[in-house]
Amino acid sequence: MFKADIGYMVNKKKCGISVGQIYRALANQAGGYGRADYLLFGDVLAFDATYKRNKYMCPLVVFSGVNHHNQTIIFAVALIWDEEKDTYKWLLQQLKVAMNGKAPISVITDGDLSMKFAIEKEFPNAHHRLCAWHLIRNATSNIGKPEFTSMFKTCMLGDYEIDVFRQKWFEIIERFGVENKNWVLDMYKKRHSWATAHIRGKFFAGFWTTSRCEGLNSIIAKYVNSRYNLVEFIQHFNRCVDHIRWKEVQADLASVNGRPEEDAAKKELVNDVDSVRDSVQVDASRAGLATNDLGHSMPRDPRKCRRKGGFTVQ
Repeated sequence: MFKADIGYMVNKKKCGISVGQIYRALANQAGGYGRADYLLFGDVLAFDATYKRNKYMCPLVVFSGVNHHNQTIIFAVALIWDEEKDTYKWLLQQLKVAMNGKAPISVITDGDLSMKFAIEKEFPNAHHRLCAWHLIRNATSNIGKPEFTSMFKTCMLGDYEIDVFRQKWFEIIERFGVENKNWVLDMYKKRHSWATAHIRGKFFAGFWTTSRCEGLNSIIAKYVNSRYNLVEFIQHFNRCVDHIRWKEVQADLASVNGRPEEDAAKKELVNDVDSVRDSVQVDASRAGLATNDLGHSMPRDPRKCRRKGGFTVQ
């Protein structure tokens, strides 16, 4: 959260405005939030145009990313008339102008060829990755075998060496007899854009996970539907953006005023140590020994110790 936002909140609080109203006002400030977020978190850009939930079926292009709370955030949106190459090229040009010329390091798309063309023209140095969520959906619709989809997902996300990935890929293809499927052939040609084995070392901020795209789809679906005309659509979609920004503000508040949660693994380790210490103390007590705070056994009374045959016994 910026210092200006903090100052704004403090001043409103002094005027008697409730905390809830203050955060609601901040969440509704559409002004420079998208640009500020893109400046900070725009190294990874998800580029999606699958949201055709309006009366005229105009594609809504959503540019999203990941913030410092590991939340999905929206940088910018655009309603377009068609999905031609020149349309996407123009759209990315306008995005660069709006974001002061900043280009992303990595771009994630659903594999649309027009998007791919525009990205290569406008962001030639960006790493292009295909969204895992869309790939899994396409695997289901093109092959229609749940077991294939599951094995394809494992092959895609598995951290294999390239030779191992190639072996597993052909084993899957042979097992299901889909070596002549056009979708399968096309996917293997594009493996450098989706297989973890081929894109290891490139930065995607966790956007390879299927839950990102799926989560954003489900949030948008709660606010818009195909019955809305364009004016209604924009009004309801702005409510969706408000909701996402409100979540970020809540996370900021929790980060500033909350206490960090203890790591689960650390808790388990502490519990194991306590269990071992208690066990040692019980065994030592039965043997007539005392234990210190660390669970190490020691004689109950050193004065009662005597030497016998070169050893100290109790």
